Amino acid sequence: MKNLFDKESITEIKDRINGLSASSQPEWGRMEVAQVLAHCNEVLKNSLGNPIPKRLLTGYLVAPFWKHKMYNDQPYKIRNNPTYKTFKIEDCRNFEIERKSLLSTIEDFHENGHVKSKNAVHPLLGKFTPEQWAIGQYKHLDHHLRQFGL
Repeated sequence: MKNLFDKESITEIKDRINGLSASSQPEWGRMEVAQVLAHCNEVLKNSLGNPIPKRLLTGYLVAPFWKHKMYNDQPYKIRNNPTYKTFKIEDCRNFEIERKSLLSTIEDFHENGHVKSKNAVHPLLGKFTPEQWAIGQYKHLDHHLRQFGL
């Protein structure tokens, strides 16, 4: 299964990110491309334990039903899901800065995620193993790259 600990998956994701441009248009969603890159970066940083958000009470209720979807072998199917407030990007962002930052965070996860993700907490679904984070973060990036036709 593709994940951010696998070098081939990292190369593929980076190539797809580098296929974006500042003028790339989404097929769905409200965020422009630089905002999506910033969003993906913040979500990925969360899986590295920064920041550790307060877990939502509703998460304890829904986690048993949804948690496995983050790391199963199916791509995310739902479009336009509500975004957790910490990861919602509403201000204007610089495309090149956001792309470089995301690529750097992907490398950080690839190299250090086995250790750094052990204490990370998903704001809705709670804790995951490093391997589950690696799969889930690949799936999240894949979801948003498909949003832009990549």
